[in-house]
Amino acid sequence: MGDEGKGLAFQPEDRIGPPLQRRAPGADAPAGGVPVSPPISSRAQGPLDQHRATPERSLDQRMNALSKANEVRAHRTQLKRDLNARRVSIRALLLDPPPYLETAKVFDLVLALPKVGRVKATKILNSCRVSPSKTFGGLSERQRAELAGRDFAKIDVEGMELEVLRGGAETFRSAIHTIMLEVHLPLLLHGESAGEVQSLITDLGFALGALDGRPISNLASYMEDNPELLPGVTNIVCSKG
Repeated sequence: MGDEGKGLAFQPEDRIGPPLQRRAPGADAPAGGVPVSPPISSRAQGPLDQHRATPERSLDQRMNALSKANEVRAHRTQLKRDLNARRVSIRALLLDPPPYLETAKVFDLVLALPKVGRVKATKILNSCRVSPSKTFGGLSERQRAELAGRDFAKIDVEGMELEVLRGGAETFRSAIHTIMLEVHLPLLLHGESAGEVQSLITDLGFALGALDGRPISNLASYMEDNPELLPGVTNIVCSKG
């Protein structure tokens, strides 16, 4: 048939390099008869292998880190005691937090305030649109300002809401942007209605809203449908546009 269809036939003379020599069994074995594997070259290790093992910190470094962590913890614990005893103002801490508060959660410090439980702390943060997981170092300028009270007011006066709003009318009109108001209809001194509360708030330039941001068009109806703990007691957010 000739050479057609054979393709690229491999010929002995086409071999690359010298022919492989078959080793005799046990040629590399020592006198004891056990074969010895060749040593693994260090070149087989890549550059990443040199950095896989993180160097362990020395005992002094570990002790220093532990000491600093304990110091921060002690500062925060004492600060919570001072906040609860009203010896320290959270407003100053919000506007200029010390270094040991940078990674502390705002919620934990608000919770340390007198007469503030988990529910009320959550409401305060929600009214300022602050996540419960937010740290002091992660607050925006707006959040700091509202929480610190530069243009934010929280009113929880057990039935004297209208007296406070009327007495501070000029301040509320000119300097306050947001009010978190707890309304206690059963405790209002002169038997005022929800409509009168809403009318005064509107006259001061505020719009009424729920804590979740929904607008409130009728305060009386909203309080009936959304009592907090008791009928006639609820929290609302009053804000300017």
